[in-house]
Amino acid sequence: MKVLELDERRGLIKLRLESLDDMYWLMSILEEGDVVRARTVRRVKPDSSRPDSGERVPVTLSVSVEKVDVDGFSGRLRITGVIVDAPEWLGIKGRHHTISISPGRQVTVVKEEISPGVLEILKRAEAMSERPRALIVVMDERRAVVAEASDYRVRVVLELSSGVPGKVASDRERAAALGGYFRELADAIASRAERGDYEVVIVAGPGPVKEEFLGFLRGRLPELGERVRLGHASTATVNGVYEVIKRGELDRWLREFAISRDIRELDEFMSMLARRSRLVAYGLSEVSLAAECGAVERCLISSALLFSEKRGEVLSLIESLRRTRAEFHIVDSGTEPGEILDSLGGVVAFLRFSIS
Repeated sequence: MKVLELDERRGLIKLRLESLDDMYWLMSILEEGDVVRARTVRRVKPDSSRPDSGERVPVTLSVSVEKVDVDGFSGRLRITGVIVDAPEWLGIKGRHHTISISPGRQVTVVKEEISPGVLEILKRAEAMSERPRALIVVMDERRAVVAEASDYRVRVVLELSSGVPGKVASDRERAAALGGYFRELADAIASRAERGDYEVVIVAGPGPVKEEFLGFLRGRLPELGERVRLGHASTATVNGVYEVIKRGELDRWLREFAISRDIRELDEFMSMLARRSRLVAYGLSEVSLAAECGAVERCLISSALLFSEKRGEVLSLIESLRRTRAEFHIVDSGTEPGEILDSLGGVVAFLRFSIS
């Protein structure tokens, strides 16, 4: 979640939403009577036409919130209320409308007052979104640029000259310089990896050097494992970093990593459960009890459960997790790990200590 504008005096919050987790954060700050403004679709028809006829047109509307529902499969928030602002030509002010909000959308919320609790939720949601998720390395034989990428920004952390001599140098001199270049770049990546838990490390650039370095990096830093991927860029500059992002490779690999991470977490849970460990819990009632005792260390919650009729109970659980500083993550029910999680009651937890 990115807070695009925050005006406490006017009670105005403008947000950009990117993930299922952001759907939770938005849902947790909405209250009855808030005004939500967003782009939506409204059926427009002549007065004489049938109720189900007419053209669906995109339009920006504001509604006074009466009800918030969620589609557990798509993760869309459905915000229903009375239209308080709309283009006059539509003639629909005062009627009811439902705005559907999904990841990738912008939305504006206007509240009578922005409470300290809402400010804390926004702060936490934005901090999670700004955490660097990927390290992008674009390189060729002459130079390398290393950048951190979060959901909303890219920050260059290193620009390195290779020191590899020109073609007039001997093959031995060039090989020695290239080896030194690889070691210095790999050590810089290792240093960054120690400070940031990157979900993926992408090596890209023109020419064959990136493949050579990728093999070197995997041998020197085996702990990076499957997180290291080969990307494509036409230049070893900052523009090359943005090229990797625009190709969509970063988004695809981050999603693959998220699914892989969730599978590993559930494999660990099932292994502990098979050993009859007392340091795991599953099901909404059992995990909620553990959370109230401050026993939960980390928790996985399925999107289907969060966006079900048990939403109130799940929100109470998440509030307990926030209060006791437990980690939690929302798992997409449309993925393989999400289906496994749903079969376990939609929520599992790893405990700091036994409650039985």
